[in-house]
Parts: sequence; structure tokens; C-alpha cells
Amino acid sequence: MTKVTFHKSDMDGNKYTVEGIARLSFTIKAAMKYRGWSERKLASHAGVSHVTINKYVRANIHEPQPDILRAIAPFIFKVTSIDVENIELNSEETYDDDWQALEKIATANFNEILKPIAAANLKPDVTYSSSESTESKVAETPTKFKAKAKSKK
Repeated sequence: MTKVTFHKSDMDGNKYTVEGIARLSFTIKAAMKYRGWSERKLASHAGVSHVTINKYVRANIHEPQPDILRAIAPFIFKVTSIDVENIELNSEETYDDDWQALEKIATANFNEILKPIAAANLKPDVTYSSSESTESKVAETPTKFKAKAKSKK
């Protein structure tokens, strides 16, 4: 007997998953937060519309577009670890010309891009939690931060 495993994205023909789009959004938000950039500032540096960046940040896309990923990749730090609530970035390395690795974050097979990082035993220097505010950051070292918790209104 041969065991065959499929992910639901294999069945519907779309390699992107809802969870993957959320991971991509989280990655973009974390890079913007670390840089202290707004959506407009990222859009300006990347040469794309701020409306487009807003769609990616809000995960209001079904499929990331290669031209947009190519444009933002040089400004997005490489992910060393990511789950639903936390992301760790290497602030010394961006996706630069490797927009396809950035794209893979939005797929069911995103762990493939993290395996070489784990094998190299690289330590992240930025950790960000999805439950933390995107409004401010508190420096622990010049390259590490933890955001303050959002106040409930």
C-alpha cells in the first residue's frame, strides 16, 4: 500500500492558502513595524500604490502578484520562524531578489523556506507577536524589540 497525502490547496488548484495569505500579511506588517514605516512609506519605496500595500497588509488578496512581490521583496526581512501568533525576522537580510521565497510564505509548503535557515542555525534578531500593537515598539537592543500591548477602548 502506498500512502498519498494531499493538501486541500492541491485539490482546488490554488497553491495559496488563507493561512498562507495571513502569514504573508504578518510578514509584511512585521517588516514595516521594525522599520517604523507606514503603508504609504513602503509603497513609496517599492514603487507601488498604497492601496495595493493596504490590500496585502489586510490579507485582502487571493493570490499574491509576482510584480508586487518583486517590488516589496527588497524591503521585507527574511522570516526565520513564523506561526499564527509570532514571527521572527533576520533584520540583516531581506528577500531582495528572491521574491519567490517571499511568495512561498503564502503557500501550504512555506516550511520549505525555513528548513535551510534552521539547518544553518541562524538566530533571529527581531521577534514580533500578532497580539502586540503595531503602533509602537520598545527597544531591547538596537536590533530587537517587543511591542507594547494594545490598549482596549
